[in-house]
Amino acid sequence: GHPPRPLADALVEMGVRRLRYPGGDKSDGYRWSVPPYDRPRPTLMPHAGTSQWIAGKRDFVNPDGTFKADVLDFDEFLALCARTDCEPVICLALDAAYSPARKDFLPPGVTELAESAAAWVRYANVVKKAGVRWWEVGNESYMGPPDHPSATQYAEAAVIFAKAMKAQDPSIKVGLNGRGKDGWWTTVLKTAGPACDFTVAHDYAGWEWGSYETYPRSHPDIGGEAARTARAITNDLPPADAARYAVAVTEINAGDFTKDKAKHWANVNDLGHAVVLADLIGKILREPKAEMALVWNTRWFDGEDPPANWNAVNKNNELNPTGLAIKAWKEPLRKPRLVRTEGSPMIGAYALAGDGGALSVVLVN
Repeated sequence: GHPPRPLADALVEMGVRRLRYPGGDKSDGYRWSVPPYDRPRPTLMPHAGTSQWIAGKRDFVNPDGTFKADVLDFDEFLALCARTDCEPVICLALDAAYSPARKDFLPPGVTELAESAAAWVRYANVVKKAGVRWWEVGNESYMGPPDHPSATQYAEAAVIFAKAMKAQDPSIKVGLNGRGKDGWWTTVLKTAGPACDFTVAHDYAGWEWGSYETYPRSHPDIGGEAARTARAITNDLPPADAARYAVAVTEINAGDFTKDKAKHWANVNDLGHAVVLADLIGKILREPKAEMALVWNTRWFDGEDPPANWNAVNKNNELNPTGLAIKAWKEPLRKPRLVRTEGSPMIGAYALAGDGGALSVVLVN
């Protein structure tokens, strides 16, 4: 059932200004609609890659990919953004095109997915007149085969997407996802950079920390992916393109994905994870090219006890520690200019200035 507190109230309390839809991995197997694309019809591509494990949850999804659950469709997402004064960020399906054929799954072609993306732009900005600006091509497409493209394949597909989408609305921004290793950015930006408009990075601090104590004891560098991506923009794009590009860090959190239990920092929604997340947000804001930092995520699945750190809110839309870390930045970020500060290894210091010189200061101890 519906919780007593609306999700919109929680988002306003946290001061959220951007909302990403439909999410991360599931975006690459998600159809916002199907032809004739006249209204939202949320559907998953059955078995569209190893990341699409959600398609096999029969309590949630039918065998044909339609949802048993009442999921948030695109119209409802736009309404949520309007109620909370949030700007939409859309993640488009791409990687399913590179998944091997499986029983009951024939991979869609890149052209087919680009046509769906273009129809989405038309519906959002021509039909609904929503002015959606930010459109990511795929999610974490750099993970390698099977189920993901090579850097060359990704760049070529992104050009096809950008051309089809901008034919519907030339004012949109098309984003390229990547990471700062394996030469990914050099290949992608040299081919697709002129056709697109921003880069997308993800940053999860806490890998193999073992416990929170690694953070105050060793002072690990966090938030570096934004700076690495900004350097790629400078190094791999002509100056005119580099000047117009921004970095959208569309997934961040304090979390650990290692399978080594001896090194794993348990993903629990506690004060330690909240402190690291609050500092991570500040570190990303220091990068001049950073346009946004989006926490993964609002809410994952039920059943965690204690709740996982991925959940900003609980099942009643009350703020978890992760949500409180986001809220800590609500008032400071009302001021437009980041001011240079000097902290210490034990205290992250951040300041933002408003008109007239008034300062908001955030100290992460």
